[in-house]
Amino acid sequence: MTTETPIKPKEKNSAIRDYARCVWANKATLAGYLGLGASIDLLVFGNNHDSINFVLSSIILGQISGGLLGATAFGLQTFDTYRETRNYISKFGKIKEEYQNLKHKVYCTRVGIRLAAREAGLESSLEQGGQE
Repeated sequence: MTTETPIKPKEKNSAIRDYARCVWANKATLAGYLGLGASIDLLVFGNNHDSINFVLSSIILGQISGGLLGATAFGLQTFDTYRETRNYISKFGKIKEEYQNLKHKVYCTRVGIRLAAREAGLESSLEQGGQE
């Protein structure tokens, strides 16, 4: 018998909203999802299936989009960092010291930290290291 507490519906919806925020903030992940959706749409609903160029273009778009999603791990690093930073801010009222300098952080981590900081009004306390 498991001792895990089941996720309450409100918490589940919160996680979905948080993930959507992170995808919107992480431009590489957003581009991956939009490109993949467009590729599938073109293949399923496109009118030029007779054209090999059309089919190949749709497949290439799908591969590039899939590559973006794979490279960003579907935005999960952004999501994890965002939630960790947000929880830390709500607990201590500031950003973790190790997260304040964005210079040596990878893109997805910077996006998650910056998103949580922006929502808390603490973005000015970050040392700029990369532009999103």
